[in-house]
Amino acid sequence: MLGEYLHKDKILLNFTADTIEKSLLKMLEVSEEKANTALVQEILDRETLMPTSLGKGITLPRCHVKNKDRTEIILALSPDGLPLSSFDQQQTRIIVLFLFSEKDNAASLLAQSLRLFNDDSLRSDLMNCSTQDEVIQTIKKWEVD
Repeated sequence: MLGEYLHKDKILLNFTADTIEKSLLKMLEVSEEKANTALVQEILDRETLMPTSLGKGITLPRCHVKNKDRTEIILALSPDGLPLSSFDQQQTRIIVLFLFSEKDNAASLLAQSLRLFNDDSLRSDLMNCSTQDEVIQTIKKWEVD
């Protein structure tokens, strides 16, 4: 379940950035992979080949990190929206950065995320959260429903 991988120090509220690269660098500041520009470049290269924007204001950038003990998920919420490219021309409001461990089931985590974040009500609920704990509780509640 996605909620098992969320930690309040890796949830960024009122997030702002004007490019995907700046977004990733800011998100990595709270990661175990701090200042890993090679990782950012790997994600950007992947974005060029296969964009991870789902539309509806959601982007799910991801990559696999060698020798990582556990998958790390960093969630950024931007109520005002970020001017990142999207096929539906909507500004990005939710970025979920996945740094997958080879030990975890990446496909399962991604499928769960797609199911959750495709729901308009969940996205609305997340945008109304005022604390990181609320974000985690909201996602865990939606995973059970």
